[in-house]
Amino acid sequence: MPDGNTNYEDSCIAGGTTMKFRVTLISTLALVVIAATAYSQVMPAPAGIGMGPAPMLSRLTGAQFDREYVVSMFQLNSDIIALTNQGATRLTSSDVKSLSSKIRGEQMDKNQKLTTWARQMGVTMPPVNYARIQGVLSRLSTYSGHAYDVQYTRALITLLQQSRRASLLAPNRSIMPQIKNQALITVKATGNEITALQRWLAQHP
Repeated sequence: MPDGNTNYEDSCIAGGTTMKFRVTLISTLALVVIAATAYSQVMPAPAGIGMGPAPMLSRLTGAQFDREYVVSMFQLNSDIIALTNQGATRLTSSDVKSLSSKIRGEQMDKNQKLTTWARQMGVTMPPVNYARIQGVLSRLSTYSGHAYDVQYTRALITLLQQSRRASLLAPNRSIMPQIKNQALITVKATGNEITALQRWLAQHP
């Protein structure tokens, strides 16, 4: 037969377990709050990066949308390629560098497709204007090490968000199945990439 202390001892053990759980939970929540606060402090869009093509594209439909879409997305993809080219030699985070390399390959592949579709529509691609991205690259070049990684990631997130917002318009405004399908792929890919980069920023303030 249990002695008179058994229930008391059991309750102490249970209480200790509960207390440990509460301490662990509070510590975890504190880390989340700290990370979220740090993330919010670094997320304003980099100066000079602009709004992207979505505001202009949102006023268009049909064939006119498709013509402007291939031109403006080619430009935006070229900006992302230029940024990731710099990142390939300056980034110190292996995680960001690996994802950046993947993103660069995707933009190059998309630009090849956009060029083909432009030719099919009789659209002549204008020369890429590097003025905007060159300003961004010049500002990034003033940073080094972890500070560069953070500023670079902020810039890349902003450009990917611009790409995603423009691509979200295509399924309902384009009349080309190829553009619709590629836009859906871009929406999914950029969504995952933005989430991964935002997570990295939160973990590496």
